[in-house]
Amino acid sequence: MKRIREGLGPTYTKNPVFRHEFYTIANEMLTREEFVTAWKDLCKRYGLGKNEFMIRTFQCGMKWARRWAKGHYCAGMTSTQRSECANMMLKKVVPRNSSLNQFVSQYNVLLQDRDMEEGRQENQTKQVRLLCSVPTNKICLSDLH
Repeated sequence: MKRIREGLGPTYTKNPVFRHEFYTIANEMLTREEFVTAWKDLCKRYGLGKNEFMIRTFQCGMKWARRWAKGHYCAGMTSTQRSECANMMLKKVVPRNSSLNQFVSQYNVLLQDRDMEEGRQENQTKQVRLLCSVPTNKICLSDLH
């Protein structure tokens, strides 16, 4: 999607209606059939059926369209953000010119540290007691059964 401006030119840059429709198709289609039908209709209406960018983008649609990402929790991050985060963590513990043995050793240290931190956070979460905001004098025992 980084190349959408160069791939579609004025159709994308000078046509806010097209941009809105493209965004809607990419982000709000609920089923595969809806996505495919809307995509084909968009290409037909704007004469983009033979546009190489649109063909390539459609072919790898399952990698980017929100319809295929539903049900997969990503904390609002894109795939590049996740890989950049992983790279940053690795760069902190693995020297640039390390051997494969050093890399594996340092990678294992990183995994252990992450597991320990996750365990610490999980334990801390279990220690927190939630307070109920419902006044107890208004709860009737017969309502609980």
